[in-house]
Amino acid sequence: MLRTLLIALLFICSLQMVAQNRKSNTFAIVIGVSQYEDASIPALQFAERDAQAFADYLQSRAGGFVPASNINLLIGKNATLAAVDMAMNRIMEIAETDDVVYFYFAGHGDIENTNIAKLGYLLTYNTPPSNYRNNAVRLDDLNNFAHTLSAIKKAKVVLITDACHSGKLAGKNIRGNFLVGNQLRTSIANEIRITSCAPDQLSNESEAWGGGRGVFSYYLVNGLIGFADKEKDGYVRLGEIKQYVDSSISADPVLTANNKKQTPVIPVNNETTNFILSVADESQMNTAPTEGRI
Repeated sequence: MLRTLLIALLFICSLQMVAQNRKSNTFAIVIGVSQYEDASIPALQFAERDAQAFADYLQSRAGGFVPASNINLLIGKNATLAAVDMAMNRIMEIAETDDVVYFYFAGHGDIENTNIAKLGYLLTYNTPPSNYRNNAVRLDDLNNFAHTLSAIKKAKVVLITDACHSGKLAGKNIRGNFLVGNQLRTSIANEIRITSCAPDQLSNESEAWGGGRGVFSYYLVNGLIGFADKEKDGYVRLGEIKQYVDSSISADPVLTANNKKQTPVIPVNNETTNFILSVADESQMNTAPTEGRI
């Protein structure tokens, strides 16, 4: 009996040691839709290029050399609602403590105006026009995805949406947040939300940025590879990304010349301002496109 108990205790201790020594993983869902299945939804020019650029960044030194097998890249026709749902469910199954999970979306965002709640949605490839309920990614569901990973799985979550109206993702009017106490504190510390524009704004794209990119994606990736490292300590933190992207877009000569305004929404608090997003890489900075960069 005593021998059995000792074996059980040793087994439990070994599991704890494995858990403590486990190396965290990074997983990502990266979505880009330029041309929609329904031709009545206006086509975008560079959403898919922006998604590919972010996936490439994740696999670079600055992004942490994330293995391609850990990145679910859903481009164009592959970015269906079912595929996005499957990818989100899969990550909620496999993510563990201290893992980092990215959700990146470049495409159309919109708000359903047929009910009083005015719910926000991200449009997948096969989303029908003006019929988003059960046919598009609800921002409420995306927030619940983040809460499940951060509060229950104890993972770190970075949500990045480059879409019109997606600023609603970072607002205070999101329903479905039932977290309290320690779960809420964990959620606040471990969830990062970065959106390309305010809820009432459009996301701009042009050949002027990197030969064909969205302005938000262009400056975001440039900042992540090292241009946002204001402290020059080799790391890019959330507070630095906010300052770099805000100042770059507000001073962008192309937007200014065309009298366009775009205001990214990047909430920062005492818990998240020093959240490390990337490692500055001088070699990547030296080869990055320079069009429009300040």
